[in-house]
Amino acid sequence: RANARQLGRYAEALWQFWFAQLPGAEVHAAGLPVKDGAAVRGEFDFIVSLPGLPGVSHLETGYKFFLYCPPGADASRCVGPDPSDRLDRKWRHMQDVQLPLSQSPLGRRALPAALRETPITPRACLQGYLFHPLDGALPPLSWLAPNHARGWWQRSGTPGRWSELAPAWVELDKRAWIAPAFVGSGTADAAGPLDPRALQARLDAHFVASRQARLVAGLAADGDEGWHEVTRVFVVAADWRGADPTPPA
Repeated sequence: RANARQLGRYAEALWQFWFAQLPGAEVHAAGLPVKDGAAVRGEFDFIVSLPGLPGVSHLETGYKFFLYCPPGADASRCVGPDPSDRLDRKWRHMQDVQLPLSQSPLGRRALPAALRETPITPRACLQGYLFHPLDGALPPLSWLAPNHARGWWQRSGTPGRWSELAPAWVELDKRAWIAPAFVGSGTADAAGPLDPRALQARLDAHFVASRQARLVAGLAADGDEGWHEVTRVFVVAADWRGADPTPPA
């Protein structure tokens, strides 16, 4: 969970960088706590004015990684590597808890003094990747943007189809999950691309000692520049329970 918080803060820092480069954008507050006496009741991600949007917005952001687990096609079947993290719960929390905060008396008092009487429009932006099972057909998920960022997932111990998906692979540290992977041609061997057999051996060794999911990116050669990402796969422990209350037999 500490890693998840760090990734969330990193995503918010990327938003702040974007606002700073966007002509006409004005950030009135970022990471602003909402307090009731000494108790913190919540936090505003951003209070911001943006070109093309009227007035002042309360913007809540999220960047998440969910694995879709059939059967069923609703958001409750999309869970994080930690199965307690579910897409439907995240969206409901944004809609029912985070966004109403700027419309509440307590939230209004936390705003900068110049904005306390200003109408504030709550908005949510939930971004990230949805990973589909590598060994199954994809049912239509009508509530998803058709061009959503996507990848695949599989359990450890399942024969990998690595060579079918990409000629080279790299394991991604958590801070590298957001942007498409790129490995420069001069990268040292230890951090450079792995061939499919080396990747499988690396994953087998990892899951002997750990149940922590690993995210890997498939790479294709980019001329003399290096390697760029063409796909990504989450590999979870063999007994990962996914969206079901008990792990597979």
